[in-house]
Amino acid sequence: MFLRSSLLALVFSSLVGGGGMLRAQNSGGASGKSEIVQVQSSRDATLYSEDAFDGGNRGNGGGETFMVGSLQGFTRRTLMDFNLEGQVPTGALVVNARLVMKVTNASVQPFLAIFRVPGQWAEGTSTPESEEFGGEAITGDSTWLYRRYHETSEQQRLAWKTPGGDFNYERPVFQGVGEGTDSTVAFTSADFVADVQSMVSLPDQHSGWFLLGEETTFGSAFQIYASRQNEDEALRPVLEIEFTESPDVDKVVGNYDSLMTIAGTGEDERRNNDWRDKFEGGPALDANLSRPSIARAAADGTIYFTDTYAHAVRKVKTDGTIVTIAGNGVEGYNLDEGEATEVQLDQPNGLYLIDDGTFYIIDVDNDRVRKVTNGRMTTVIHDPEGIDTGRGLWVSEDEQTIVYGARHSLRQWTATEGNIEVLASGFDRLGNVDWDPASGDFLVADTDDNTVWRVEADGSNKSKIAGGGSKTTSGQLAKDMRLDGVRGVAAAGHGGYFLTAEGDGDIIYVDLEGIAHVLISGSGGGNIIGGEGEVLKDIFTLGGNRVSQPYSITIAPNGDLVITTNDTGLIRVVRKGRAPTLVRSGEEDSGTFGLAWTSQIQRLYRVEMSSNLETWTLASEVPSSRNETSFSMQIGDESMFYRVRFYYP
Repeated sequence: MFLRSSLLALVFSSLVGGGGMLRAQNSGGASGKSEIVQVQSSRDATLYSEDAFDGGNRGNGGGETFMVGSLQGFTRRTLMDFNLEGQVPTGALVVNARLVMKVTNASVQPFLAIFRVPGQWAEGTSTPESEEFGGEAITGDSTWLYRRYHETSEQQRLAWKTPGGDFNYERPVFQGVGEGTDSTVAFTSADFVADVQSMVSLPDQHSGWFLLGEETTFGSAFQIYASRQNEDEALRPVLEIEFTESPDVDKVVGNYDSLMTIAGTGEDERRNNDWRDKFEGGPALDANLSRPSIARAAADGTIYFTDTYAHAVRKVKTDGTIVTIAGNGVEGYNLDEGEATEVQLDQPNGLYLIDDGTFYIIDVDNDRVRKVTNGRMTTVIHDPEGIDTGRGLWVSEDEQTIVYGARHSLRQWTATEGNIEVLASGFDRLGNVDWDPASGDFLVADTDDNTVWRVEADGSNKSKIAGGGSKTTSGQLAKDMRLDGVRGVAAAGHGGYFLTAEGDGDIIYVDLEGIAHVLISGSGGGNIIGGEGEVLKDIFTLGGNRVSQPYSITIAPNGDLVITTNDTGLIRVVRKGRAPTLVRSGEEDSGTFGLAWTSQIQRLYRVEMSSNLETWTLASEVPSSRNETSFSMQIGDESMFYRVRFYYP
């Protein structure tokens, strides 16, 4: 999304992207496994010490080679940088790294001292006839005296603080002789690997390296290497990085913000019908709920839920008020169809939403699956064998297939056949059901057996994927974990999935490796309403009970986690982190420019700018405030783009 004006353009982003790679190999392909990439250098330039003596401002930003060391008594140094954006994941752990280069000519062994560049510099575009001695610098070149040379205006030049480049002579990240054949040499060390890690972790604070050769020998002691613009791509410098990605669970946790309660008071521990007329249309946080079983979010942010022991379906509107949308609050059966709020329901449990606002209900003790469209309820399925404590419910996008749980079996109804068939059986008592788009299978919780199963969509295979173990320890294989009263299951969409265990009280994430992680600790008893306003990463790290009796978990269209907890009835949401929506602030005609956005808790925002939407530099870091965050600056180049990214400090 772009916002444009006559003066500037804006872009917002929450993810690092872009970039290509020469080659990638994987020794497993899953999180935590080692992977190797070879990244070509993004810029390089040779500096010529003659600048310091004759003011000739020699440059070489576009040649096929670069030089380090000394030539006829004059020093040669090289600047080099690598852009890892889109090539190594943010948060990856660097296991090893090597700078690999091709020697085209040398008078000495391949010795290098490599230093980190502390600030920005320009590569330049000059291509001199004699790359060994450079050529007359042109606008944009990096030279011995200047980070960026401007041929017509001294005021537009950016000088090095120290001729020959700014770096700490006492802190090389590598110093020594490279290893390899006569033509291919690799440079690495523990300090070099650590510096590559900083390039991955804090790319905005890394500007590449200075490469120095043997400079103490009077005369010639040079090394010439193929540059990034060498005609032969195979000769160009590469940074070879071996890394392991952050565990999948870290990525999931890092994507979420705060835990919030949006409905229920938690004041009464009964399972009776506690609904009162005064709650209708009032604040959802002031309403007593009666053991809601499941909640789901619509695309507009409205939350629907079954208020089971109050025999109704309600919704929390985006303004925070609560209204009844199905059931008249009286337990029993009176109609197969009619106005949704006039039809009696008997312990409604399962719930499923369709994009157009239609929703389906498992009316458990009436052995029916109901459909509500535009305020009118109809009966889609009447199961003569009885649904009997059914909870799980899934409806296909075209509404032609319905899959639901009926205590001991997972059943499927199809509109074309109009009949009911058993997809899988042999369960003790089914909990919730979800369809996994990553595999095309159904995920099924067996509450009384304390296990979770994967059932293929055609019912041909059923396999246990979680539960049945002896310990509840986080970080073990889900298949070896003890799950007490697992009821909720929700596919994350990429292969992982979420669980809720009512007896243990925990909310769990199972990653791509099948490892179970307790995201939010809880209790199977009591009436806990903890962690309000806390960020998920802190809850996950610090531990301590924040919930009790979690019954279900679903994923909202915007990625939020929607959770029902407690016999007393609470609807809670873990908000998904989102890139901020930017609005313009400040007065352009006065020469100032500003951005403002709504903050999210415990975030640090980076304001970045770019002239080409490819290379971004840090303009400012702005900590989040409680409500609105803003940033302002003097308008500079009219062609600049700005974006705001977030991360957790």
